[in-house]
Amino acid sequence: MGLKVYFSSVSGNSKIKKNQMTLFMVLESKKIEFEKVDISQCEEAKAFMVQNSKQPESGNPLPPQIFNDDDYCGGFDEFDIANEDKELYTFLKVPNPNPVVQPDDQAQ
Repeated sequence: MGLKVYFSSVSGNSKIKKNQMTLFMVLESKKIEFEKVDISQCEEAKAFMVQNSKQPESGNPLPPQIFNDDDYCGGFDEFDIANEDKELYTFLKVPNPNPVVQPDDQAQ
């Protein structure tokens, strides 16, 4: 499976919990297959997420972080913007099952 969401099942931060839940709901509602990778249960997964995510100005990257295989897509804020801008499939680097068809100028 290509798409992986690194998350924490034991976060005490309500914003992180809400963001994770929202991300999962959006992906599930659009029937986008993904794998959940719980960084609270696997130190290797946490180390991978921290080393390969965009680094914030201070501290470590926080979950959720999204990868397509080992290719970094972004965190929740980037995900949310891509979803609002109808660019989610491009952001996730997955095929769009319903591509937008541009009208053919010559058909008029």
